[in-house]
Amino acid sequence: MAPDSHRRRGRALSAEDEEPPRGSLARFLMICFFTALVAVILGLYSIHSLFERRARSEAAQSDWSLSAVSDKLAVRPPGARNQLRVFFTKDGARLTPVSLPAKGPLPPQERGRQALEALFRGPSDSLYASPIPPGVYLRAFYLREAEQRQAMEAVIDVSRDVAQKPLGGIGAELLCVYAIVNTALANCETADCARILVDGSPVKGVLWSHVDLSGPLLPGAMIVN
Repeated sequence: MAPDSHRRRGRALSAEDEEPPRGSLARFLMICFFTALVAVILGLYSIHSLFERRARSEAAQSDWSLSAVSDKLAVRPPGARNQLRVFFTKDGARLTPVSLPAKGPLPPQERGRQALEALFRGPSDSLYASPIPPGVYLRAFYLREAEQRQAMEAVIDVSRDVAQKPLGGIGAELLCVYAIVNTALANCETADCARILVDGSPVKGVLWSHVDLSGPLLPGAMIVN
């Protein structure tokens, strides 16, 4: 065979050896494709799970919020002026109005103050518990005209340490807030709404984690009749 023919065949073999194997390249591209696809699916699943958890949390918060709002008829004061109506809890989930003796017939503001003091002290009956964090006390209670509307507002001023005592969720927070609000309004029929202050100052937004205390509050319906 001629030398030129051998040289041409050698060059052809060298060119074939330099070409990448097509089967390996296809497998590599397929692996990359499936890896990317799995990553996309996992990412979409994670995003979906995140939004689903957030939606469940918001729904739960909405349900609690709706259950906490009612008309005044649910907690208006009893007829007897020598009785206090204080809202404790039996199960840590709902409020129960408890009648306690007042120190003589009292005007509404004084009856409201005595009822709140009884709430912050806690019940004498072991069947009940106070939703108020231990150590928190009532600094002051008084009436004033409500802002931006013609109504009377019951102002409940509580000690500053209430802000450093997280209650462990929206349910416990609502129970604490509406035990205070209900007790104030149930014993002070001249008040239309209530406002909670901390150490004499308004609360700017959320006090703990969920419940907004920046505005006036109406009675809550978390009550066992």
